[in-house]
Amino acid sequence: MKKLKCLIFVEVDVVVRHFIHNQSFKNIVLNHEVKFVFPNDTQRFHNIDPEKLKLSAPYVRINHNEKRHVLWKKMLHINQLQFKFGKQEKALRKLRRKTLKWKAFLLYTFLGLPMIWHIYKFVKFRHLFRSTNLKMLEVFEDFKPDLAIHPCVLEGVFINDLIQITKEKKIPSIVIMNSWDNPSTKNAMVGNPDWLLVWGKQTQTHAIKYCKMKEKNVIQFGAAQFDLYRKPSKIIKKNFHKNYKFEVKDVIILFAGSSVGTDEIKQLTLLDNAINQGLFKDVKIIYRPHPWGGGGKNGSKIFDQKWNNIKFDRSMINYLNNLKIGVKDKYLSDYSETHDILSNIDAVISPLSTILIEAAIHGKPSLCFLPDEDRSTHFEINVGLDHFKDIFESKLFLKANGYKDLIPKTLDLIELLKSDGLSIKLKEGSEYYVKNFNKPFANRLNEFIEKI
Repeated sequence: MKKLKCLIFVEVDVVVRHFIHNQSFKNIVLNHEVKFVFPNDTQRFHNIDPEKLKLSAPYVRINHNEKRHVLWKKMLHINQLQFKFGKQEKALRKLRRKTLKWKAFLLYTFLGLPMIWHIYKFVKFRHLFRSTNLKMLEVFEDFKPDLAIHPCVLEGVFINDLIQITKEKKIPSIVIMNSWDNPSTKNAMVGNPDWLLVWGKQTQTHAIKYCKMKEKNVIQFGAAQFDLYRKPSKIIKKNFHKNYKFEVKDVIILFAGSSVGTDEIKQLTLLDNAINQGLFKDVKIIYRPHPWGGGGKNGSKIFDQKWNNIKFDRSMINYLNNLKIGVKDKYLSDYSETHDILSNIDAVISPLSTILIEAAIHGKPSLCFLPDEDRSTHFEINVGLDHFKDIFESKLFLKANGYKDLIPKTLDLIELLKSDGLSIKLKEGSEYYVKNFNKPFANRLNEFIEKI
């Protein structure tokens, strides 16, 4: 077939990590004419330089229209604060109230009152749709693409202007979701792309419900960042145990931290004491902090702890060293590191986090731990959100409600390891969240654009 001209819009560091570093567009770049578009705003990239990304295709940076972006986001927040029936809607209101300053909360609540919202939305939408993001329009008119692709979180500086321009110019658009909460909680799209590529059945259902998209336009496509999980780990279990100085007989539990600053030192100390007291036999813990969670409460003191049965994830040592000297940088870990550790541990303990799904993809059982402390109101809200609710209600995942449950439920987790066919059940169950494919993401994406 003839070469297609494709614009690919990328705007945040996690998308660079999940799609560019993963070479998700490799086949499209090889087979078609591609231009990448980045925002001219280094803060959104956390100093990632497009020159160093090995794109193998030209790129352009454009100044985004901050006023338009702020207005799109404001409309989303007002809509989320409006009273609607349902646990998801209630949880979203609580979450939004928690993230907004009190003046913005009062203003947005007022603007969301039925009659006021009807007038306000009419005026603002009229303004937004009668004008255009001129910088983005210039890119379209200069390149004359056959297709626009935008991997994103369904919110940001590009999404709505891109949908508007592609609709006006009758250019097909593909949006690829970045993470599992995007269709249900992050969706700021006004109008819809021609196709939305989602992880699996769960996010397809959420896209139909919350993005108001037709089922035929929402495609279960898997997760680009988990593509390498199809491959064998670079390290075998024997060498993995040797690297951490574990015995072959040891049961290894990965404790994956959260991003909301709970007391992970206390949580790990409880587990270490339980092992010291003989409650868990032949059990060792590897602690992996959340890559931007700062080690939780007093995370800078994590290296000062005298634990007997807990080791640190070797790939996160530099991150933990930086915490000790007061440097709290966001660490965009390599998924190959996550793959290696999940391939060689036996089970996972973590709060509500994507790593629970990643563990299931690897056939490893997990315990979802919700600590009951001042900083954990975030978890109480999240339990009501649909993407988390599926995890919390699933029989695939054990749950520990508060500190009183942590040790007894960890015992249940260890006992669960004896179950026949457990790994197969977990892998099959994980496909509800992330559909599995034999072909690499890059191949399938190239075939998809050629087909449409």
